[in-house]
Amino acid sequence: MLVRMRPSLPDLCSLSQPSPLHSLSSPLSSSVLKGIEDAKAKGVKGSALDAAALKLASEHLGSASPAAAGAPNPAAAAARADAVSHFVLRLAYSRSEDLRRWFLALEADLFRARFRAMLPASQAAFISAHGLPFAPVPPGDWAAVRPGLAALTEAAGVGGPAAARRAAADIAGGATPPAAFYKVPFEAVPDLVATRRALLVGGSAFVSRADAASLVAGEFRAGLARGLLGAARTWGAMHQGGGGGGGSAAATAATPAGARAARGRGAAAAPPSQDEADRLAPVVASLAGRYLGADYGAEAGGAPGGPITAADIPALSSSSFPLCMQAMLSGLTADHHLKHKGRLQLGLFLKGAGLPLEEAMRFWRTHFGPKCGGDDFDKRYAYSIRFNYGREGRRADYTPYSCVKIITTPVDAGDCAGCPYKTLVSAALAAALSKAHVPPAAAAAAAAKAAAGHFQLACAAAWEGAHPGHELESAGVSHPNQYYDESRRARAADAEGAAAAAGGMGVVEGGKGGGVKVEAAK
Repeated sequence: MLVRMRPSLPDLCSLSQPSPLHSLSSPLSSSVLKGIEDAKAKGVKGSALDAAALKLASEHLGSASPAAAGAPNPAAAAARADAVSHFVLRLAYSRSEDLRRWFLALEADLFRARFRAMLPASQAAFISAHGLPFAPVPPGDWAAVRPGLAALTEAAGVGGPAAARRAAADIAGGATPPAAFYKVPFEAVPDLVATRRALLVGGSAFVSRADAASLVAGEFRAGLARGLLGAARTWGAMHQGGGGGGGSAAATAATPAGARAARGRGAAAAPPSQDEADRLAPVVASLAGRYLGADYGAEAGGAPGGPITAADIPALSSSSFPLCMQAMLSGLTADHHLKHKGRLQLGLFLKGAGLPLEEAMRFWRTHFGPKCGGDDFDKRYAYSIRFNYGREGRRADYTPYSCVKIITTPVDAGDCAGCPYKTLVSAALAAALSKAHVPPAAAAAAAAKAAAGHFQLACAAAWEGAHPGHELESAGVSHPNQYYDESRRARAADAEGAAAAAGGMGVVEGGKGGGVKVEAAK
């Protein structure tokens, strides 16, 4: 049965292979699948979606990807990373019906794109090698269905009207052999039936060999669906303690903490399956929602434009901050206070944007001053600010919150923290986008995506509206500091364009806020 496919790897992994759970360090496919999902949400379809999927797969799973870099055989290393990531994600996304549905749909899109990229001879060999139940049209049926297939081919218009008419004439005249079409049960190709690319006769669908990807993808989906259900059952049994024992002691030992406590008390060693559950449970539970991008943890200097100061923040907020950070800064300016979650969210964002510790102390002291100045500020807030910068406590480099963390963290009433695309009602969101200088058309697109639950795509729509002539480097916004960094680069490009248009004029930065002024070049 089919699992994964690379254009250069027609001999796919088998569902009967053991899942390679010994390597959980790099679920590379998650980036590919999320990229495909973003492309589909933006309306990309057909051949454009195939191209996007293949590009993502090449970047993250190809022989030139980080997974294969430096390996003696990059192609083999990439193929192994591809298979490992698939089985790891299969386990992670088997835990609920919603996760299984998401994983199944996007894996099928990736598989279909890879199959379509194969040469026709390779496709035929692949179908034969895997014993798929697709047979060419029997000679006895050919005469009866040939007129219908000719009409179907001409109506499809593949390659343009002229090419479609020639192909239809070849079918009607007998120049095209029966092997150019397959006869399959109609329920095997629902997408072709829905788009009128299959001829239905007596419960069978007659489809072109060019549409074989839909046939194979259907088998792939069926096999993967069974595999996901099997993974869910196996993981459920494993995580619950795997069969043995009874009563409350067994129930307690079935949790990772309980198992560790039992071993600490000198109890008999848990069976291997339980040890695996203890080790894998936290990893698997986090994979489906894990943020896979840059962590923006380096203090002062990692962002475009270098370090910033407290005085730069108001102008930068207007030009380059995402809506969530603008909202918190507005609340802080108005109330001279932010609740704990808001202080963490905004403070770590500013750290990732390049605000050094000394400037952070100045920024928070200035804003909290009217309500909490002097020694009171030092007692209540200075320690936590230094803690975020790794100067107190564990001295860890705490990183800014990703969009996933911001969206999924509960927000208390009256708190400015959180994702405004999720927390604001439509009227309030429209007002906030207008205040952020997002054009009406882009604001409407962002509001529509937010209403549909696509909060990160809503933020991307707002970004593109606020930066006319520019596109995000990725399909969506996955981190507030990504929004900020790409905005700074876009503003810098606009400034360079303005200088070039001025014809030999020099550009002088007007602070860190993105404003520029033009002077005569000396």
